[in-house]
Amino acid sequence: MEMAVGIELLQHENEGLHEAIKVKNKRTAAWKQMAGDPQGVAVFYSPTKVANWRQEQQQQAQVKEDQQAQKAAQRAQQALDKQAKQQQQQERKQQREERAATARQQRAAKA
Repeated sequence: MEMAVGIELLQHENEGLHEAIKVKNKRTAAWKQMAGDPQGVAVFYSPTKVANWRQEQQQQAQVKEDQQAQKAAQRAQQALDKQAKQQQQQERKQQREERAATARQQRAAKA
């Protein structure tokens, strides 16, 4: 009985969260004001200005997307470099240990 009530409460909470996400997405998807627009005043623009503004918005979005892709590629490259550096350090450590072992063996053979 308690389990059923708990499940029902979780489902209700989940529905509320989904609704909150929908509202938030609607707010963020609202129409953006054109640069320099006075707020609260009706302003009419020619189709050319609107088209230019939209094109600028697309270009800005593309630049932002390109920058994000570049940063992601840079992070990936840094991760690869870090991994390669660790690999090299591990190899050098192994070589040092091998040289030390051979030196110990040589000293033991001389003694």
